[in-house]
Amino acid sequence: MDWAEYKRLCDQPHVISRHLLVSTAEIIEASGERALASRLRSVCESEPIARPPDHRGDARSHMFHASFSYAEAERILEILGMSEVSGINAMCAAWREYQTDS
Repeated sequence: MDWAEYKRLCDQPHVISRHLLVSTAEIIEASGERALASRLRSVCESEPIARPPDHRGDARSHMFHASFSYAEAERILEILGMSEVSGINAMCAAWREYQTDS
């Protein structure tokens, strides 16, 4: 995998980092929606996108193809919108981008 192809794949809206998936799952689980949190975490159990050989990121930077429905993305955004976690605006922006292409 070369960097140009990796960047092209990672820039697709339905490609999400482990960090975003896990951070979102923690907030979703705290809201009481365990099934949706589990669904978010399950994406991290799949094979991440292959990285260039000189990639230096740790496991948090693994990128995954995800397939959430528009309704699931909407519910994620609802719950995130009620959260006061630091960095929530960036998380919401990423999920809005995902939802736009769902």
